[in-house]
Amino acid sequence: MRADEIVERVRAEGWCIVEGIIPALDLPEVQAEVREELDRQSAGWSAEVSRISNAGFQMPPKGIVHAQAVINRLPWLARHVANPLLIEAGEALLGRYFKVSSVGAIVTYPGNERGYWHADWPFNQKLATTLPSPYPDAVMNLSAIFMLSPFNKQTGGTILLPGSHRRSHNPSGGSHTEQFEPHSAEVTASGKPGDVLFYDSRLWHCVAPNLSAGPRMALNVRYSAWWLNLEFRRKGSPEYERLLRDSKGKDNSVPLIPQAAFDSMPESAKPFFAHWVER
Repeated sequence: MRADEIVERVRAEGWCIVEGIIPALDLPEVQAEVREELDRQSAGWSAEVSRISNAGFQMPPKGIVHAQAVINRLPWLARHVANPLLIEAGEALLGRYFKVSSVGAIVTYPGNERGYWHADWPFNQKLATTLPSPYPDAVMNLSAIFMLSPFNKQTGGTILLPGSHRRSHNPSGGSHTEQFEPHSAEVTASGKPGDVLFYDSRLWHCVAPNLSAGPRMALNVRYSAWWLNLEFRRKGSPEYERLLRDSKGKDNSVPLIPQAAFDSMPESAKPFFAHWVER
């Protein structure tokens, strides 16, 4: 798929599958290292779930584990995150000088719960750093799910509502019924390991039940327009401290990248991460 085809699909439908972004020869290492990082952060995720519960926020679906900032320990992943095809499409949609705003990982285990309909940051109304609806009809943020396991209905490929990125709201701030009711037009993102689900972050989507016998694993990457304020996600910044005082939403901060990790990234990838290096 060419970059212009990706752009056309994302503008029209809100999403597309870009095949083979992680080469087959690289997949075993990526899968093993990301799985190890998910295991390493599993205790921290359990603590975060408890914190969310104690704060009275909506709980994430049972049977999943998130890992934050995996790029900090696996900086060589930057060469995949900054794949030239994705960068070309990103520049066409977001403009030049866009940034990588986060690189995380997720695993859904067999029997996990279906999640709630939402859009990604900054459109998720349950987060502290959210853009209130109605949203302007503009691409501000792009999301990419790098498949490290097969994605299909059996394994729990992400559920999407095509075209919903053009709506001025999403169900994350609505009633329980709005958040969890299936849509007749929903589809399942399907692909093989190494493929990428690339979408406008406004697109409605939710975690799907994993009906298979094994875990389904992926990298979650966010790309932000150069003008989108990320300082509210930087712990210790004046904006973040103000947010702590004033907001009742979930913390959506992102750990900074150690200088040594940044230094080891490919030169071509560094411009997309330089804004988030520890100072």
